[in-house]
Amino acid sequence: MEKNCVNTSREHLIFPDQLKRGDTIGLVCPSSPTTKEKVVKSVEFMQDLGFDVKLGRSCWCELNGYLAGDACLRAEDINRMFADDTVKAIFCIRGGYGSSQIMNLLNYDMIRKHPKIFVGYSDITNLLSAFFQLCGFITFHGPMVASNFLQHFDPYTEESLWRALFMGESLTFQNPKGRELTVVREGCAEGLLVGGNLSLITSQIGTFYAPDFRGKILFLEEVGETVPRIGRMLDQLWLTGIIGQIKGVLLGDFTDCTNPYDSKYGVDELFQDFFCQFKKPVLSNLACGHSFPTATLPIGTFCTMDTNLKQICFYR
Repeated sequence: MEKNCVNTSREHLIFPDQLKRGDTIGLVCPSSPTTKEKVVKSVEFMQDLGFDVKLGRSCWCELNGYLAGDACLRAEDINRMFADDTVKAIFCIRGGYGSSQIMNLLNYDMIRKHPKIFVGYSDITNLLSAFFQLCGFITFHGPMVASNFLQHFDPYTEESLWRALFMGESLTFQNPKGRELTVVREGCAEGLLVGGNLSLITSQIGTFYAPDFRGKILFLEEVGETVPRIGRMLDQLWLTGIIGQIKGVLLGDFTDCTNPYDSKYGVDELFQDFFCQFKKPVLSNLACGHSFPTATLPIGTFCTMDTNLKQICFYR
């Protein structure tokens, strides 16, 4: 189904208003459910950080096959949170599966008129892409409340989140101390940042909410996939022409992604082989994805990458 895209050139993109203590944060569960105990602890956690909380009904839904309620309920939660002017930011409580079911039920025209901070990753990649491509505002590939805050909100993860949400005119990416970026292909590039979970990005191809990859910097991460399956998904990006359209690649954590056929040939070896004919820069080993600690990336911002300096910067 066709949806109206907005002008996603740098000068037309909207950076949502910043949060301040005392603001109201909406919690939603667009994909798979969490437990009621974690919902209660999530609310308490956000309140301890100094925020008021509004809960979507999906947060209370128990397991429905593999979903946090039916698609209409999950979509209505997101529509309601964007329409509510007292809600200043929306955090996903977890990912999982099922966000693709709600993509055609969201009120993009309304959401476009109420841009606000939206945070999540993994299955939430669909929503990050849609709000950038169809609504024209920056979203945040970052930690989720029940999945990350309750057990894994370490100092690096917390600092990276707030640095992204409160970024000024620019933000320089920082890995955890002692962890270096890896140069897969040398060079410099600039462009708007798109991407997220590799499985979700490949599943978006051909849909109305897939980002326009032309001239972009593509970020990818993954969890629990085998090396051959990752290779197949990268081939899909190549064969559909997407790899040829982008300016550069940033590779985050590929957590628990092993090769059952040859333990000596892992994702790093795959990246070296796959990108050997790619004439544009590729940096890997970003601490961002399904591992901990994890960074927050502002999707849609103008991004520069320099492999000589091993430096990544984002600009409003």
